Amino acid sequence: MPVYTLPGFEQIDEYMQALLDRRVESKKGAPYLPSLKAPGIVGVYFNEQGRPAAVCMMSIAFAAASAAALTRIPPTVSAESVKKGKLEANLLENANEVLNIAVNLFLLAGGPRISLKSVHPVPPPLPAPLMAMIMKPPQVIHADVMIEGYNPVGKLSLIST
Repeated sequence: MPVYTLPGFEQIDEYMQALLDRRVESKKGAPYLPSLKAPGIVGVYFNEQGRPAAVCMMSIAFAAASAAALTRIPPTVSAESVKKGKLEANLLENANEVLNIAVNLFLLAGGPRISLKSVHPVPPPLPAPLMAMIMKPPQVIHADVMIEGYNPVGKLSLIST
């Protein structure tokens, strides 16, 4: 039986809207795996026993948009990062904060405490143990997410043990 229950799309929308103070719409999306051709950022959450318990993967579009919306950075700055395929330092810092706060998406239905322990911008390649967890996830939800005022639609994937 899973320890952490993944949220539904409506829960993702409500949580992200409260965080970003903007309308957010998510729907089922194709699987997302960050790579050289599909850059993004990956946050890994560990349980109190020091083991990986959950993973949040954000495409560059979702990472840039959510990071910009968090502190009201103009959409043009977010769009420039998407075009470059890399987050600028201020957006990377904000994306880390989004990942840190996103731990709550894994805890909406309860469960033991987990916390963000590592963040991996992609590229470069992810560590092998993390890739193993991503490639055979016990639970996963893939979402296409639109944040009002920011383009394009981004990808968010949540994995839980």
